Amino acid sequence: VGPNGILAYISGKPNTQEVIEGKGKIAEDVLATPDKDADKAFQAQFSAAVNRGAIDLTIPGGQSQNWGDNTKYFKTDIFNKYVWFFHQPDISNNSKTYAFAYDDVFDNSSTIQSQSPTKVKITVGGFANLVTQQLTSVTVTPANSKIKVGATLKLTATGYDASQFPMTISPVWSASGGTIDNLGNFSAPTVGVYTVTATVGTLNASTTVTVEQGIAITGCVVNTSSGDFSVIVSKDLTNPTMTFVPTISGTGDATCLLFYSKTPNNWGSVGAHGAKPNVPFTILGNTGDKIYFYYVYSSGTGNKNSMASNDNFTVGNCGATGLNEKVQKVQSEVYPNPVKDILTIKLNQTGFEKIQIYDICGSLRNESSISNEMSEIKVNFVSMDRGIYFVVLKGNNLTQTAKIIKE
Repeated sequence: VGPNGILAYISGKPNTQEVIEGKGKIAEDVLATPDKDADKAFQAQFSAAVNRGAIDLTIPGGQSQNWGDNTKYFKTDIFNKYVWFFHQPDISNNSKTYAFAYDDVFDNSSTIQSQSPTKVKITVGGFANLVTQQLTSVTVTPANSKIKVGATLKLTATGYDASQFPMTISPVWSASGGTIDNLGNFSAPTVGVYTVTATVGTLNASTTVTVEQGIAITGCVVNTSSGDFSVIVSKDLTNPTMTFVPTISGTGDATCLLFYSKTPNNWGSVGAHGAKPNVPFTILGNTGDKIYFYYVYSSGTGNKNSMASNDNFTVGNCGATGLNEKVQKVQSEVYPNPVKDILTIKLNQTGFEKIQIYDICGSLRNESSISNEMSEIKVNFVSMDRGIYFVVLKGNNLTQTAKIIKE
């Protein structure tokens, strides 16, 4: 009987061959019981206990026994000596092996499951005189990377022994500029080529990270409904460019597909255009044309598209929010937008009690109080990552919201 009350059975006395090979009465669904999985689990544990000599026949009936205690294996007079031999510490690795059908019971198997193995090390001759694995080299990945100003790059260090077998290490990270934490997360506030080094004792390895200028917003920003990206539209009156800008880490692909039309929902006759993230793409249109568009792109959960909630802008108008334009959705003036460092909010009325800054994921990033004497508020965006933010002014029965782009 299991701890949850489920019954498990062996239908009759198994013979020696059935116990050793894990077959017959040690591998069957007993039809009289309601749970075949419980039957087979119990039968596997019983078979393992017999092969390992884990059943103590001196304990009075009715008392429980722990068949998972490997310190009691092979201590009785009856056990499978073949299994015993291959579990010896000088024959197997950490006394783990796979010597019979149910040797994985209670985690005594040497089997390792991996979805992406890269190396296999085979030891011939046993482990009696095994030399402790010694670190001989270190590598850092990825090598020779490029990121934008303010972006974060995750670097990983791996150690190897003389046989080039990987070892887990805890390196000390350093960089010629910018910042890097003890987990290997690197970022830099200025353009340049930086050297990042992982050090373990007297060994070290380095890689270079080229930090490039981020996208200069020289047009207007369309904040798409999906929230996964925004689009920068140039101010050209004819054939403007659109630049897909991911706003969430991991969004985008080497090539995203852009669909656009001057007629809403006219997707059946519109072809796909390859539009790379952060690279301007020229569309055909003249002043006053309303452009409807959607993207097919990758995300952390697979491929996505914004066709169901497609977005639009007007050529020559750039949508609702333009470069350094004051947000007109609220009565208070909020500028510049996009913002690089200091955001200014001019309050055109009293009654606000606090100001809140939320990021695109809805996390509260900053909050402060507002007094009735205040007519202007300054918000420091210097330490904020590039992306979309929401400024919320709150008071008694009074709320105003503005969407802000941080360059």
